[in-house]
Amino acid sequence: VAARDEWAEFCEQAYVRMERAAAMGEAYARSVGSRGPGHGKVVLDLTGRQGSMWLPEAKLGPVWEVISGSELVSHIRAEHSSRPQLLRELAEVMTTNGRISSLFINAVEVKRGAKALSDALLARPGQALVELSLPCMALKDKGVRKLLPGLRVASGLKVLNIRDCGITPRGAVTLFTSASTSVAMTSLRYLNLSGNRLGKKGSHALAQWLTSGKACMLENLVLNDADVEMSELSDALPAEKGASGLRALFLGQVEIRDSISLSTGTALRLSSVDNLNLAGSRMSAVALSSVVSSYLARPEASGLKLYLARMEVGGLGGS
Repeated sequence: VAARDEWAEFCEQAYVRMERAAAMGEAYARSVGSRGPGHGKVVLDLTGRQGSMWLPEAKLGPVWEVISGSELVSHIRAEHSSRPQLLRELAEVMTTNGRISSLFINAVEVKRGAKALSDALLARPGQALVELSLPCMALKDKGVRKLLPGLRVASGLKVLNIRDCGITPRGAVTLFTSASTSVAMTSLRYLNLSGNRLGKKGSHALAQWLTSGKACMLENLVLNDADVEMSELSDALPAEKGASGLRALFLGQVEIRDSISLSTGTALRLSSVDNLNLAGSRMSAVALSSVVSSYLARPEASGLKLYLARMEVGGLGGS
């Protein structure tokens, strides 16, 4: 009774009629058990409105069966799970349910799930996945390589979030080399690479992709604490060189050296970026002055956004 009452409340929050959700409600009622520590959360977005429910991971089988054939579910979110097969189970659900357009998986055990997820994308090339968010998934370079075949056919993908996935310069080169020579990621509007280690080679590969004509839809690029080499990235920012319509650039915890501050500022002035976030970045007062003055020298400066919180600025005499 308690399980059914909770399900009824969930349905009311999600604005879904009980009649249409009856099958899912029964499956959920059957699967409910004790909620001990370590149980993950699966969030379902039904008919465009989001509601959430806690499911004991050991008894998710009946729920997957219903979700696989449901016309109501378009968004799945799973977080902080130690269930080793969860990513593969989600991949199977995606294969059978073409209506799922958004997948957010945070801090879930990867194991062989990256290949299963790629295979799921390959199995539904005509059914667009709009969002793929895999933050804190420890994909590493090997996981990126396994995911690439699926990304190559995900032509409608608009959001790709792979922050804090342990990607090194080698993995970044693999990702962006593939993206520069195929239709992979051509529809991206948002890309988050924060917390990975791009380095000089990865930054160069990213710059090559930005100027390849394959990133023309990209609007938001998030590179917080990503070990970005600005000398490589700056060349891709000017509007006459870059092929992207980049509007928001996040460079938190990035170091900008004096030697490249002028070129970086000039590149930003010539770019389409109107939302620049340097929070937590490191540079000298001279470099900061050079970058900011160049950026704000644009004719449309009154509409620009600039964030400078928690910066490490040297040469200010303690002020």
